[in-house]
Amino acid sequence: MTIYRDLKNQDFGPEPVRDRGKIFQMFNDIIRGNKESSVYIDKIEWWKYRKSLDNKMKDLIDCLENIIGISRYMFYGLINDSKIDETLNDMCMLITELGFKSKINFKASILKSLTCLPWESIKFLTKQQIYRQPCNSNLIVSLLKANMTLNCLNFNNSFYMVNLTGDLKATQEMFEPWFKLLGWKGLCNTAPSNEQFLKAITQFELFVYCGHGAGNAYIKKDELSQAEGKAVSCLMGCSTGYLQSNGLFEPYGVLLNYLMAGCPTVIANLWDVTSRDLDRYFKNLLENWIESPSSSLGIIVQKSRFVCKLPYMVGSSPIVYGLPCVLDETTLNVPSIEK
Repeated sequence: MTIYRDLKNQDFGPEPVRDRGKIFQMFNDIIRGNKESSVYIDKIEWWKYRKSLDNKMKDLIDCLENIIGISRYMFYGLINDSKIDETLNDMCMLITELGFKSKINFKASILKSLTCLPWESIKFLTKQQIYRQPCNSNLIVSLLKANMTLNCLNFNNSFYMVNLTGDLKATQEMFEPWFKLLGWKGLCNTAPSNEQFLKAITQFELFVYCGHGAGNAYIKKDELSQAEGKAVSCLMGCSTGYLQSNGLFEPYGVLLNYLMAGCPTVIANLWDVTSRDLDRYFKNLLENWIESPSSSLGIIVQKSRFVCKLPYMVGSSPIVYGLPCVLDETTLNVPSIEK
C-alpha cells in the first residue's frame, strides 16, 4: 500500500540544528557525565544528577529530530506534493553540511559516522521497528542464510549467562529463578569456558547475557567471529553496542563479532547503563514479547524503553542489529516472572 500525505498545511517545526560538532559535543558531554556520576555518594544527589543527564539526553534526541526536519516524512511513505523536491534538496544539503561528501553513499556514511547516536528514540520513530546493519553485504549474507524467511524462535531452546562475576546479585535474583522455571540451561556466578560460550551461540536459538561487557572476557574475538552462530543474542551489558571510530576504516566493536559468527539478531547497548534500570528494561522486554509473540523483536525493543526510571539515559541505550525475528507461539507455555 502506498501512503500519500498532503504537506501544504503541515507545520514542519523549528529550523533544524545543522551543526554536527554541536551534536557530538552534546553527546560526549552526556557520556562523560554518565561515567562521572559514580563520584556521587549521597543517593539524593546521585539521582538528581542522573535525572539531569536524562533530561540532557532527551534534548539531544530532540536535536536529532530537528536534524531530520522535514525529511521525517520520507520515513512514512511517498508524499503527494511538489514539496517532495524541496524535501530531497534539503536532505542532500543536510548531508553535505554534516560532512558527508557522497550523496550516493548516504546510507553507509550515516552508519559509519553517526552509529553512536540513539536515532531509534526519536519521537516519530519510537513506534517503528528499526534494525541496524553494519553494511549491505552483511544484510545480504544474513538474508541468504535465513533463506529469505522470518526467523521464528523456539523460546525453550535458550541459554543464559547471568552475573558471571558475582557482583550483580540483584540481577541474578531477578532472572535466575525465572529462567530456571522456564527450563532454560545456563550459568550464574561462574566463568564459562570457551566451549560453553561457543555452545551458547551455536546450539541454542536465544542467548541471554546479563553482566559486564558482552562476554569478551571469556572468549577470544577471532574464535567468536569464526563460530557457526545461530542464536538471537541479548547482550545486556555496558556499551555492548558501541562501535569504536576507526578513522578512514570501518568502526569496530565486539557486537560485530556476533554478527560475523552468524547470529541473526543482536540486542546491545550504545553506552554504559545502570544495572537495576537495565534489568527493569529487559524484564519488561521479555514479558512484552511473551504476551505478543508474533510481534517483531524490533517493536518490543522500542515498546519497553519508557519502563525505565531514566527513559532516555537508560531506555535509549538498547538498539538492535540484524534481522527481524518473532517467537514460536507453540513454545510459550511459560510461567510469569515474579513482580
